[in-house]
Amino acid sequence: MFKKLLNLFTKAHIINEHSELFEHTMIGDRAHNEDAMGNVALPFGRFLIVCDGMGGHEAGDITAQALVTNFIEQILTIKKPPTKDMFNSLYQNAVKLMQTQVKAQHGDVDGHTTLACVWLDESQILTLHVGDSRVYHLNNKHVIWRTRDHSVVQMLLDEGDITEDEMGTHEDQNKLFKSISVLGDELDKSSIKQYPPLAAGESVLVCTDGFWEHLTQKELVKLANNLSQTKLEKSCLHSQQRARGKSDNITVLIYKKGKEE
Repeated sequence: MFKKLLNLFTKAHIINEHSELFEHTMIGDRAHNEDAMGNVALPFGRFLIVCDGMGGHEAGDITAQALVTNFIEQILTIKKPPTKDMFNSLYQNAVKLMQTQVKAQHGDVDGHTTLACVWLDESQILTLHVGDSRVYHLNNKHVIWRTRDHSVVQMLLDEGDITEDEMGTHEDQNKLFKSISVLGDELDKSSIKQYPPLAAGESVLVCTDGFWEHLTQKELVKLANNLSQTKLEKSCLHSQQRARGKSDNITVLIYKKGKEE
């Protein structure tokens, strides 16, 4: 059910002659791909989402896929660009529906997932995340901002004990303070931020930790500057190769706003 619906929204494509969206997922060095992703365009904005399932095959991949599907279904109900409060309500509804559906179809599986998503329109960027899946805002020179992980290594970075590029290979990577659970009675509070809208030539990148762990911010900027499906897939492969046989699942979507004529 969940994968059939999601396929409606996961085709890599050029949006129009000015803007582009590309996406890719790969299993990495794991036995199963527990990541999920989706995107949907409305007349007044666009929504991108990734989830990184945890808890083993079935539990992790079902949880992630169900949350993506239900969040997209919530987005499809709105009639205008969301506020921060509305975005949070859509998120909470999606999680509750995910929990109900997974329990009904699969019993009390101990599934968890991270979440990173972004809403884009002409007046704002809204981000919402739980865990260490990320949203990046890039221009042609640098990373303008990224979401801050709910993790031990983010805390170490904030305290100045490690550098940005050391986060992905640190021994405490994957130790999270927050995730979304099928069985959880209390919902971990998401982080929601509002930013100015994308300018022409700028990009938003949404990914699971399997993508960002082994790529530098300079490499992400280079990818955004020379964006194509082939280059995106090569970046994913480079991240896997640098993991030396220990790569997580890798999932990424990147949207670039073109220059209007």
